[in-house]
Amino acid sequence: MTALIFAATGPLAGALAYAIWGFSLGDEPPTVVEAILGAIWMIPFGYVIGLVPAALTGLVVGILPRRYSAAVYVGFSAVVGALVMAAFSTLTASPVGVTEGVLNLAVLGAGAGALSGIVSRSLIRSGRARPDESRSSTA
Repeated sequence: MTALIFAATGPLAGALAYAIWGFSLGDEPPTVVEAILGAIWMIPFGYVIGLVPAALTGLVVGILPRRYSAAVYVGFSAVVGALVMAAFSTLTASPVGVTEGVLNLAVLGAGAGALSGIVSRSLIRSGRARPDESRSSTA
């Protein structure tokens, strides 16, 4: 289940972060329409590039016992996301650089991993019954 959540949310987060990052590097800020269309344009590429790394990140993070705090879970998600994206970009012979390549994708993987960890942890927590709610209130 965790791998599916990461596969759904990670590429979307990475694509939108990459679009925002790209817009910030430009000489002039984009208009609202350009920003929206640019972000929408990036989403399919995010899934093409990030679906497998996001699912692998979710698979590894899903192994982590649930007893850890949310901060540890999200931090672990960010670290694994960065490592998986760095490994994928290294295997595809991406150049090492800040604006492109391994470092760039590792940073995006960390951000996407952290966001996916937040979503995953929230969904996992909301799916469980709290101890007070599991007891019958008609005693």
